[in-house]
Amino acid sequence: GCDIAPLLLGTGSVERDAYMYYRGTTLYACRRGSWKAHFLTQTGYGVPEPERQDPPQLYELRVDPGERWNVAKEHPEVLAEIQAAVERHRATVQPVESQLEAALPVQPAAE
Repeated sequence: GCDIAPLLLGTGSVERDAYMYYRGTTLYACRRGSWKAHFLTQTGYGVPEPERQDPPQLYELRVDPGERWNVAKEHPEVLAEIQAAVERHRATVQPVESQLEAALPVQPAAE
């Protein structure tokens, strides 16, 4: 992960070359510069299961902000750079206990 406390506290900036998009603990996408790769897609919350994109979808947001044209086949080198950034990110992430579950323990069902 990356410590963004200086950014949140207004005491400094954070240098990052990639931004990760998570739903819960699952990585769905990564943005690097004007490029965004989708590894999983889901139309909304509550929809049964996300759809794995293999190969990942790739969009050039500067010319396609609506993410309508998947250009992964035309830019395999960009996709490879993003996938390398994801692997570097995953190497820095340590699993932690759920803070929500620790704060709100599961209660037995009422009878």
